[in-house]
Amino acid sequence: MNDFLYQERLTKEYRRNMIAVAKKQSQHSSPRPKKTSSGIFKALLKLSATLR
Repeated sequence: MNDFLYQERLTKEYRRNMIAVAKKQSQHSSPRPKKTSSGIFKALLKLSATLR
């Protein structure tokens, strides 16, 4: 295997690993943003209903 193909293979493996790490980090950084925002919205609706 020549050096160019070896370097290309290493680059592909590196990119694949970095993408996997980025996906894991993005999952841990925002656990459930949709549920959180909908929960806040529901709480504000209840609060506004009780204030009326």
